[in-house]
Amino acid sequence: MKKNLFLATAIIMTAGLTACGITEPENTNVITDIVIETPDVDVEEPSDIEEPTPDDIQNEEPEIDPGDAPEIEEESGYGDPVDEDEQINELIDSLRQAAQENEVYETLYENKTTLEMIPDIEGTWNRTQVHSAFSATVDVTNVSEIGFDYYVEAYYYMNMGMLEGQAYFVNENTAISQVSLGWADDTTEQEWIVFCFERDQMYAYPTGYGADLGFGMNVGMEGCYTLDDPAYINSMILEDTFLEEELTAVSKTMSDEEYENFIFLTENGAVTAERDSDGYLTYVETILPGMGGYTITFDQGKVVSYSF
Repeated sequence: MKKNLFLATAIIMTAGLTACGITEPENTNVITDIVIETPDVDVEEPSDIEEPTPDDIQNEEPEIDPGDAPEIEEESGYGDPVDEDEQINELIDSLRQAAQENEVYETLYENKTTLEMIPDIEGTWNRTQVHSAFSATVDVTNVSEIGFDYYVEAYYYMNMGMLEGQAYFVNENTAISQVSLGWADDTTEQEWIVFCFERDQMYAYPTGYGADLGFGMNVGMEGCYTLDDPAYINSMILEDTFLEEELTAVSKTMSDEEYENFIFLTENGAVTAERDSDGYLTYVETILPGMGGYTITFDQGKVVSYSF
């Protein structure tokens, strides 16, 4: 049967070539009969092989040559970390510059305007990034399209100054207030407060005659303010001045009442400290105007003497 099948195929192919005008060259060795002997092959029956389950396929991890793995660069999406203190200082500098650039304050005051939207600035603003002895607050109330009322309390240690008035908008970020001094009849002896707002910060810049708003006694209100809790530069003064063993030495030398007074004066006063070349604390002096102060001398971590 196989011989007849291949013989018929050869005859058909020869006929097809003749029909297309293609003649075969004369060749005495033309093969007309093709016989293919199919060898007998013993096929083994498949053995019982355990088929992998879908769970086995899913949990199977391919082996990867570490050398073939591509390098992946991690991206946090946040960029370089931002120094919060640096960011605050830049904001304060920009607000201070904006306030100081308004040099012709009388002209600025005459350019009062009406805003289309009332800004959200009402509340108690706390002076920040200063010593706690120089704290100040500005209560902003009755905010409208044209301005707001304000009340100021400012401190210099035990001295305090108070002021209230009205500020008027000259643009959406800036307001100005004219402060009339009781003894200043001359219009050249006027004072002004420029309020500059940006994000959650306000910078108050008093200027003009004296620029102390009549407070006196070194009391002033210039500075950066926040609606949040203020950050005081002396908040860590105790830890920044004394090592733990030095505080222990002081507490063992003083009475409980003296040590309590020592802590209060340190946290609220002006502190001066000296250390030798080996890092040992040698001298500390603290002055709190109106409240007193102390001096302490040390020798290699031990208290030599102290006085209030």
